[in-house]
Amino acid sequence: MKLVSTMGWNAEVVLEPIRILNPEEAVVFYGYYDQRNRERIEEELRRLNEAPVKVKLVRVDPFSMEDCIEKMKPHIDDGTVANITGGTKIMSFALSLLATHRRGGEIPIIYYITEGKKGKIVRIPAIFEKMKVDLNGDNASSYILRVLMNANGKKLSTREIKEKMKAMGKNVEGSTFNQAKNNLLWYNLIKEEKEGRRKFYEVYPVAKIFVGGEEQ
Repeated sequence: MKLVSTMGWNAEVVLEPIRILNPEEAVVFYGYYDQRNRERIEEELRRLNEAPVKVKLVRVDPFSMEDCIEKMKPHIDDGTVANITGGTKIMSFALSLLATHRRGGEIPIIYYITEGKKGKIVRIPAIFEKMKVDLNGDNASSYILRVLMNANGKKLSTREIKEKMKAMGKNVEGSTFNQAKNNLLWYNLIKEEKEGRRKFYEVYPVAKIFVGGEEQ
């Protein structure tokens, strides 16, 4: 198995998946945009010497989709697992697109999540070829997603989400809200949990590819 990863300012989001998955090959895509950024990233790149397998480094332009796709594509094959945790949104998105558009999206996409002092790998269930909702547009699905992303991992009830949407200038009726919420559930961008009669929602980490988020 080959593990290909995007990396920004944190080598741990690459090192831990390597330790856990124990791949035969590891490729890391990285990039920087100024001297200060370069020094910080190169310091983290040196930490990759701790990996139990030799890591191949591939530099990309972190803000060019075209450059990322061109340089990432040769390193993706049928035995690849794509780790999109680090790097810029463009780097992660480019790698995700390459993974999902190969053989019907059969190449696994993973994301490394830290919870306190512990971390875990989750499989990302996004289906890009079926995405028909503009998650950066002026629609209810976009507002729901932004509200949940701004919650910083906190679960919100339907009422709480609607109140925050209203404060953002987006007031929706029940049926419109339900359809917008179902769109996000369909694409596995959010998850729903029931507590008695109430429903609570939480955003999946993959959502940062589409809306907001910072470099890791």
